[in-house]
Order: sequence, then structure tokens, then C-alpha cells
Amino acid sequence: MRAICVDDEKLLMEHTVLMCAELPQIDEVKGFTKPKEALQWLEDNTADLALLDIDMPMMNGIELALRIKEKSPDTAIIFITGYSHYAVDAFQVRASGYLLKPVTKEMLAKDVEYALSGKPKKLTSHILVCTFGNFDVFVDGKPVRFKMGRCKELLAYLVDG
Repeated sequence: MRAICVDDEKLLMEHTVLMCAELPQIDEVKGFTKPKEALQWLEDNTADLALLDIDMPMMNGIELALRIKEKSPDTAIIFITGYSHYAVDAFQVRASGYLLKPVTKEMLAKDVEYALSGKPKKLTSHILVCTFGNFDVFVDGKPVRFKMGRCKELLAYLVDG
């Protein structure tokens, strides 16, 4: 799973990135100190999880979460903040978690586990072949289309070995 961390305080962002990198559910983590940079990165990339500070200049974490959800409704949001009074606003944007700073690795691990618990696990295989019902081939999750003549050749090869 891929995560992003956005916190205007660089040291805190880097600390969160390091903690995320140690979690088994997270394969890749990217950190940002500016919400606009995170949104720009999300134009060409996806994130399964966004860990967001709330009190940031220019764009607060609530607004950032709304914009992330517009682009990617399935991205789980966990707020990491020093303020408890934003909790109601946070859950109005369907946040999966709300952690008060300072955050320990154990606290983060629990919220990440919860936030990602409903997400399907990514396939580790590059190619998936389904033989029940139709004969379907997927590469990186995308269906492969065969011309009918090539299908017959492929099936003959598979049957004859």
C-alpha cells in the first residue's frame, strides 16, 4: 500500500514517514511539507492512505482531505494533529483516524491497521489468469484482450503443453 504524509513541520513529517516505512502494510511512503505539492503529486500517482496535519498555512488538513477525497474517494485519511478541537470536522470528511501529537509508532500502527483493514490486498503477481467461467488474463490488474485466433493458439498450447 502507498501512503503520503503531509505536515508543514518538516521534522514531524520526516518522523511520520520513518514510522510509516517500518509498518508492514505500507510498501511506499512519500512526505510533503506543503499541501499543494501533495495534491500535485496525486495528479499522477495514487495513495491508499493520507496522514495529514490539520493546522497548516495556506490550506488546512481538512480542506486537503476534502480535495484528496474528490480525486480519490477510497483514500483513507488519518489526521495527526496537536489539537483535539478539530475532531468533529475531521470525521465529517470520513477520516479513518485522529491522532494527537506526539504520536508513537504503536499508536500509528493501530490507526493504520484500522484504516487499511477494509482495503483489498494488492496482488503480488504481475499476471493473473482466471480459468473459472471465462478464460481471463490480467496484467497489472488490466484485462488482456486476445484476437480469437490467438486465443485458440494459446488454449491449444496450454492443453497440449
